[in-house]
Amino acid sequence: MALIVVLLFILLLSAIVVEYAYETQVEASLVGNNLGDFQAYVAAKSGVASGLALLQADLLASDLLGGTGQQNAGARRSFLSGTASQSQAGAEEDYDSLQDIWAQGVPFQQINEAVMQCSIADECGKLNLNALFVNENEVNPVFETALHNLFQALQVEEDPTDAILDWLDPDDEPRPEGAESDYYAGLETPYACKNGLMDSIEELLLIRGITPELFFNANVYLEGQSMDNRDTEGWEPLGLSDLFSVHGDPRGCINVNTARPELLDALLSASEAGNPGTVDAILQARMEDPFRSVEDFRQRVGISKPKPAQQKPTQNVKPKQKGATQDKNSKPGGKDTAKDDGKPKPGQGQGASQGEIFDVKSMMFRIYGDGRAKDVMVRIEAYVYRMGLSAQSGGSAQGGTDSKNPKTSKPDNSRKGSGSFLAADTPLESFRILDWRVIR
Repeated sequence: MALIVVLLFILLLSAIVVEYAYETQVEASLVGNNLGDFQAYVAAKSGVASGLALLQADLLASDLLGGTGQQNAGARRSFLSGTASQSQAGAEEDYDSLQDIWAQGVPFQQINEAVMQCSIADECGKLNLNALFVNENEVNPVFETALHNLFQALQVEEDPTDAILDWLDPDDEPRPEGAESDYYAGLETPYACKNGLMDSIEELLLIRGITPELFFNANVYLEGQSMDNRDTEGWEPLGLSDLFSVHGDPRGCINVNTARPELLDALLSASEAGNPGTVDAILQARMEDPFRSVEDFRQRVGISKPKPAQQKPTQNVKPKQKGATQDKNSKPGGKDTAKDDGKPKPGQGQGASQGEIFDVKSMMFRIYGDGRAKDVMVRIEAYVYRMGLSAQSGGSAQGGTDSKNPKTSKPDNSRKGSGSFLAADTPLESFRILDWRVIR
């Protein structure tokens, strides 16, 4: 009997020891994972910081080689309010290209017990979907045609251009190939149509006709560019986020030094400013020597300056619904939207609608900071607006002060809430982060 009791005691003690060892191992694993996650997160933040340092160094080089910091900062203030023009561009050397130091990024580097990497994408080299409208009801015809051209080049069976425009416009009347809330309400997981500006490029995944396959890897629609032959020479992934942005130039202008050839071809065809060989000429010319101004771009490539677009309704202007109020602050159907939510409305950055669709400067960038520690990977994506070096000196983003009589000058509030990122009396800084995402 005593022997049985001893054996039972030993068995119970063994179970307790095994359980304790297991719990200790689990806790140690959790601590290790938390530590790895923390180290990877710190490394990713270091990657973003490295990206900011590269953008600042490039800006310093631009100010030293080109005009004064005051000139470049002034051009960036105009960019914020969507009123920049080539005459306000600052110094001739104030340009951005894929040959700049920011475009090279930072290769994998050891940082403490983790590894970090940084890469930077130019958002001004992409088509800003939030600048598709000239006003709340009128689509910019060049950008609309460019959208059609892009999806046609990608050989997409169901062109989602109309659906994208319906997602942005304020009314509930679907275009011929579009979709409004009635369509989205009938889905398995119903939701409403946005009817406003996009907050992130990933919103495209909510729009009719935009499949995950198209969004993440549009190459599958190109002949000979499927995932099966991704090891083929010349293959590279192409997602819609490489072509479109929601944080680009509020005027809709595209940086010809950084834009992808697919986008350049679509825009040149839409504006009737080029021929089949123009894109190749642009790529060759900017590789040899980046374009330093829009005039330099037009002279070297042989593209004439476009005529200002006529401000008249196009075939894409939707008629107002019956009973709609004519008040400019009301939606069709009588829904009052007079209350200002502080957000810009579609079509309120109208620089490109006046004729110019190209630029050589960039102020908006997407920084990718990647960190890896043990088996944990963390990515931080930061959308960064870059100001001039002398922007810290103050001034308003939309009018500034009169150098002759600063006491009597007043900020220009005529475009308040019209596509500008800053209020009229907000002092400017070197960088402003518009969006920050942590992906684990």
